[in-house]
Amino acid sequence: MQRYLTARSVNEARSSLLISAYWKIPLQAAILLIGVLVFVFYQFVAPPLLFNPVQEAKVRDAKPVALALLHARYETVVATRLTAAQAVSVARAAGDDEAVAATATFRSSDSAVTAVRSEALAFGVHCVGDA
Repeated sequence: MQRYLTARSVNEARSSLLISAYWKIPLQAAILLIGVLVFVFYQFVAPPLLFNPVQEAKVRDAKPVALALLHARYETVVATRLTAAQAVSVARAAGDDEAVAATATFRSSDSAVTAVRSEALAFGVHCVGDA
């Protein structure tokens, strides 16, 4: 709308809107592709257990043994999810009928990762609240 209102003539406004329309579709496709690539990246690379390093340091100071056990469980479920993600990738690339079973395994392992991260977040909030 700004381009239309600031144009000097109707022809300039029309050409500005057409140029904008031509660029909108490739730009939107690029943005969506970047989003998909970030999602896929984090399926194969483990995000941190707690994203806030200050909170993690407080938890580590308050209860180091409990945090170490939580990290060990997290690494285990992330490794399981990575194996399941690779199995889905291979099954889909090969066109196997096992892709459905591999997808179900991946979803259950992803739920386990989410559960451990939720537990860590709740644990972190509890420990920081006590400090």
